[in-house]
Amino acid sequence: MQVEKIQTIKDLVLKLKQNPILRYCCGFNILGQVPSESTFSRFINRLTETEELENLFYQLVLQAKELNIVDGDHISIDSTKLDSYEAAKPKKSIVDDGTNPNWGMKRDTNGNNIRWFGWKLHILCDSKSELPLDILVTPASIYDGTVAISLIEQFFNNYKDTFKPTYYSMDSGYDFEYIYSDIISKFDGIPIIFYNPRRSYAPPEGLDDNFDPICSAGYKLVYWGKDGNYLKFRCPHAVGECNCPFAMN
Repeated sequence: MQVEKIQTIKDLVLKLKQNPILRYCCGFNILGQVPSESTFSRFINRLTETEELENLFYQLVLQAKELNIVDGDHISIDSTKLDSYEAAKPKKSIVDDGTNPNWGMKRDTNGNNIRWFGWKLHILCDSKSELPLDILVTPASIYDGTVAISLIEQFFNNYKDTFKPTYYSMDSGYDFEYIYSDIISKFDGIPIIFYNPRRSYAPPEGLDDNFDPICSAGYKLVYWGKDGNYLKFRCPHAVGECNCPFAMN
């Protein structure tokens, strides 16, 4: 259904009846009968009550690791919307027990707000291959930043010592102090999180609102390359970027 973009079980049964090649690819007898809709529904319900799908997913990730398809040194975390197939409900009639779908909102890559009824899929992926390593599903209203640490802990519990990430990349929805501190202290990693100015206080001394280093006169310093593990910056007056009344003092 996923590969052929078949939306419903009814359409699946119809396509299986019409297409012998699809029947063969799915393991059914080309000349035999196709399972009914109710049979597929019972099968899917029984499957979701087990952990078989999760186990298959983790086995595939471990195989990808052995084949050097995934690296795991640099991981990224983000979320995406997961629509519910049941009818949308008003907020006041939703039972918020952590499992029922509800209303969520997030910004797309163009900064537009997107609202949907359903769940949110939180994904921890290998940055190099862009393949998912672990996932966590929550109701759509759950904020991204509150799930990051739980997702990382689940990742380590599922794979034990298989992966040891160094870098953790996230967007501004994860710009919380506790995420920085937990990644550094609990997981011995380096967080790379996009700055969110909406939650910020005054920047530390020596930095402007964009966290770029500035001189004592308030001018932005000019990046001047690297020296080993250090970044170099120069006086903007010295390189002609401004006309400072204090010159290079």
